[in-house]
Amino acid sequence: MSRSIEDVSNQFVKDAVALSPMLAVYLGMPSDGAIDDYSPAGLEERFALGSSTLAAAKSAPIETERDRVALDVLAERLQLGIERYEAG
Repeated sequence: MSRSIEDVSNQFVKDAVALSPMLAVYLGMPSDGAIDDYSPAGLEERFALGSSTLAAAKSAPIETERDRVALDVLAERLQLGIERYEAG
């Protein structure tokens, strides 16, 4: 069974903060104070997270207008990140 768009979004935030200490600070969440990993491996991790989250979001059931708006916003942001990564 597919996860709700809210669950997909919440998991993305948790996973993104784990990969980006700087995002954690920006969002006011706990962080070890390190900087983000901008190595090719670090960028690949963020790309993989964006790609897998986009796939999960697109398979989430859309039952309300709120779900549709959440999907549109999340998909737009994730797609932009994917395109930036693919553009090098």
